[in-house]
Amino acid sequence: MRYSLAVFDLDGTLLNTLDDLAAACNYALAQGGFPGHDADSYRVMVGNGVKMLVRRALPLEYRDNDKIFQRVLLHFREYYSAHGQERTRPYSGVLPMLGRLRDAGVARAVLSNKPHELVGPLVEHFFPGLMQYAQGQREDIPPKPDPQALLGILNRFGVPKSRCLYIGDSDVDIFTGQNAGVDTLGVTWGFRTKRELEESGALYIADNVPELLSVLFDKA
Repeated sequence: MRYSLAVFDLDGTLLNTLDDLAAACNYALAQGGFPGHDADSYRVMVGNGVKMLVRRALPLEYRDNDKIFQRVLLHFREYYSAHGQERTRPYSGVLPMLGRLRDAGVARAVLSNKPHELVGPLVEHFFPGLMQYAQGQREDIPPKPDPQALLGILNRFGVPKSRCLYIGDSDVDIFTGQNAGVDTLGVTWGFRTKRELEESGALYIADNVPELLSVLFDKA
């Protein structure tokens, strides 16, 4: 087996969180008197953390108004903390895949740009006993695609870069792995396009869970 550690992005990779993210953002925008967006529009807004999501969702002329931004961000956090699991579901095949990796002795971790305090409850709720470590965005560590958080996970598990595969659905994830010096795999079932993954230079691209497993078990 080539890889002993699989590090996963969360939103768009393990969990389909789009409808809950859209609902929270549209609620927050409405509280500020701003129009919302259809759920599909949020596919290109997510990936760089909640702050960037809210900023992108605001009308262009208000994005640099810090008072408005902070108020809408607060509404988002409050709503998502209370309702962030209502429409979220694991993607097909993800649960048995994680179980198979666990049984094979492959270490498993999550690295997300979602706020750290929101990542743990989602992972514990949807993947009980299947994930060994989960980290979201923290104020003391730069968000992805900065490699610091991913390198910290490698140190935590004591795994060399050559034995780690970082898996995500966006160019942000691919750039994160590249910046850390680890192999990358892009999944096409998430929020972004296959073309984006190809153009960002993903080492592998998987259209389904069996293809992802074939890479992890060195059968590609």
